[in-house]
Amino acid sequence: MKGMAYGAFALGILLFAAVILYVGADDVAAALVSGGWALPAIVACHILPLAIDAQAWRLLFERGLRPGLARACALRWVCEAVNNLLPVAQLGGEFARARLAARGGVSLSAAGAVGTADVTLGALTQVPFALVGLIGLAVVSANDHGYVLWALGGGLGVLTALVLAFVRFQQAGPGRIAMGLVRRLRPGAVRAADPAALDREIGAVYARRGPLALAAFWRFAAWLAGAGEIWLALHFLGSPISVPEAIVLESVLQLVRSVAFLVPAALGVQEGALVLLASAFGFSPEIGLAVSLLRRGRDVILGVPGLVFWQMAEGARLRS
Repeated sequence: MKGMAYGAFALGILLFAAVILYVGADDVAAALVSGGWALPAIVACHILPLAIDAQAWRLLFERGLRPGLARACALRWVCEAVNNLLPVAQLGGEFARARLAARGGVSLSAAGAVGTADVTLGALTQVPFALVGLIGLAVVSANDHGYVLWALGGGLGVLTALVLAFVRFQQAGPGRIAMGLVRRLRPGAVRAADPAALDREIGAVYARRGPLALAAFWRFAAWLAGAGEIWLALHFLGSPISVPEAIVLESVLQLVRSVAFLVPAALGVQEGALVLLASAFGFSPEIGLAVSLLRRGRDVILGVPGLVFWQMAEGARLRS
């Protein structure tokens, strides 16, 4: 498993380098310089979708055990930092968040069940969000980018199949399989977790229909809020687009990232997608690559302190 993760990471680095060479490093650097305050603006803007995602996650806990919004945001911060900066194929952050959440008075099984349901809701709400993007892209450039639409339609089919398979997996009682997988990846990391307890907790989370529906609403709202970063980036880079166009571009970009989930942080994949889609939205390939690099910069600025916080929290847990 680790060999596959590092292999995907190496592939992502190669794709990333290839895209930069194709577009031209000098042109991209000039575009970034022209952006001025784009990076601080994107970092500040990201706080909104992060907080909305955190709100959706905390609602899935039993009412008396819900962490406060500030703590939920801190744990979401750690989750994103792990997923964005470490070669963990987009799921390592959920394990880290569950372990930290278990220090707040809930069992590791309950925290793992909430994380499982949160990932499921994120994937389920992404399907209609991606469909909005495909329809919008078809309206914008059906004739010029028909091959892209077909490819993205196939990607949406793959995403939908993966989501349905994950839901079916949970219905089959995933506790023993999931814990076995985690123990193989991180021996001793979840010694206190009971597979049967995880299955019971997952069932309990899905039985709370009201909070589940509300969490799904907030998850979809977070997808929409993420479009603000692209809108801001293109505004600062001198290639403004409308808010609906930003939502379409964000939905397509997130679809590509999800289908390429094995590549850590979609390295290289995100860059290639923005370069490929640039002409459909009226900006140049170097601007598209600059947008991607600004988001990578956001990941580093927010993620490095998040990793430090995570290690400090784990260290405190070990000392206690």
